[in-house]
Amino acid sequence: MDESSGNATERVVFRFVLADAAQPETELGRGEHEAELGNGSLPPGLDRELSSMQPGESREFELTAEEGYGERSEEEVAPLPREMFGEGVGDLQPGVEIEGEMGGQMFRARVVEVRDDEVVLDFNHPLAGMRTKWKVEMVQRGPAGAPPSGLITDV
Repeated sequence: MDESSGNATERVVFRFVLADAAQPETELGRGEHEAELGNGSLPPGLDRELSSMQPGESREFELTAEEGYGERSEEEVAPLPREMFGEGVGDLQPGVEIEGEMGGQMFRARVVEVRDDEVVLDFNHPLAGMRTKWKVEMVQRGPAGAPPSGLITDV
């Protein structure tokens, strides 16, 4: 059970093609993904759509930024002291995505700017603020906690 909502979580495997709804011919992602429904690990609109699908079913839909990865927030753009990046700071260029750990939490960010004394990072999800178009095929459904299928990729 997902204790916060009272809903049972369920493991699903789905294939997807993701595009910017403003430029649907521009593919942003494609793959096969394994996730649990109802636990907040997926964008709310994607979770809702997948929850009503059965294995073998395909569907196309659009999600607003709010239903997807949220609106962009300038509060998620922050300068950090350059010394936090050690010797690797020379490899940082605007647009490069980095992963790391800060305060015991894993993070992903995009480098916005490298200054003399600091590096400006954008912690917004890369799809934040975007209306997205999805083509989804449900591959498999099963109980949460079932053994993973090995098809995990990042959405």
